[in-house]
Amino acid sequence: MEESAVEECLVLGDVDVRSVTIDESGEIEVHVAPSDLEKAKELLKDLGVADYDRAETTMYPNEWIEVDEEAKAKLKAMLDELDEAEDVQAVYTNVDNI
Repeated sequence: MEESAVEECLVLGDVDVRSVTIDESGEIEVHVAPSDLEKAKELLKDLGVADYDRAETTMYPNEWIEVDEEAKAKLKAMLDELDEAEDVQAVYTNVDNI
C-alpha cells in the first residue's frame, strides 16, 4: 500500500489528514484531526486495515522549540517528577531536544 493512496482515500472521505507514513514493515502511521479519528478508522477499515497498535487522540504541538542545556536539565527533572506522580496521567511538551 502506498502513502499517497492512503492519504487520497482519507482526503476523499473528508478527513483532515496531518500526515501519513508507511515504514519498511508496512506499518501505517496516520495523524488526523481529533474530530476525524473515527471517520479515519472506518475509511482505513475499507482499505483492509483493521488492527491497530494504537488509535487514540493525543496532543501534538503546532510549533516545536529547542531549549539550552540548563533549561533542558530542569525540564527533564520536572518531567521525571511528574512521571512518578500517581495522579498524573499524561504530560505534553513542545520541546524538541529533550
